[in-house]
Amino acid sequence: MKRNAFFCIFLLVGISTVLHGQQLFTPAQMAAANTADSVSYMSDEEKEVILYMNLARLDGDKFYGSYIPGFLESYNNNFGDKIMPNNKYLLSLKADLKKVKGLGLLHPNKNLWTSATYHAKDMGKMGMTGHNSSDGTSCAKRIERFNPKVGCWAENCSYGMGSAISIVCQLLIDNNVSPTGHRTNILKSIQKSVGVGIAPHKVYRSNCVMDFSCE
Repeated sequence: MKRNAFFCIFLLVGISTVLHGQQLFTPAQMAAANTADSVSYMSDEEKEVILYMNLARLDGDKFYGSYIPGFLESYNNNFGDKIMPNNKYLLSLKADLKKVKGLGLLHPNKNLWTSATYHAKDMGKMGMTGHNSSDGTSCAKRIERFNPKVGCWAENCSYGMGSAISIVCQLLIDNNVSPTGHRTNILKSIQKSVGVGIAPHKVYRSNCVMDFSCE
């Protein structure tokens, strides 16, 4: 079984993102990207994470223009480590997103959601970070336990972001994360399914786990 690289990044507090140019996406595109809309087991915020990841996969250039400026404005107003226009991770994201057009949309998967939610709740309750469970269970064993037929998989973890769009923008920029593994996981063409779990965190206030599969 192929085991994709998985990565983790944490920020200390949540932020709300001001959207710029959201009208670049048509109502039809927004509806198409909202693949989790009718799912009953996910929260609205978890569904929105999938929506924004799908918009980035649908048209990366439009996504950048619609959401990244607002994220940067909010981030730079709330954090000391500013992400400036010449930031190499920001520049590489802009270049990468220009190449993204019409990737297959991610669809929600209940087993992946169960795995992601289990981990988000576990990390939140214990005040921990990382991919292994608090009892030492590896990321691979956890995902495979909830998804026995999973083939290739990947996982992203985010801590402290205050909204779905902030989670997605933060992981796409991957500031100071080399290689940019979160971005790769979100934009990888072979990804087909995803589960997103968001839970309170006793240290970082909130944490989000994304479990991906190419099945």
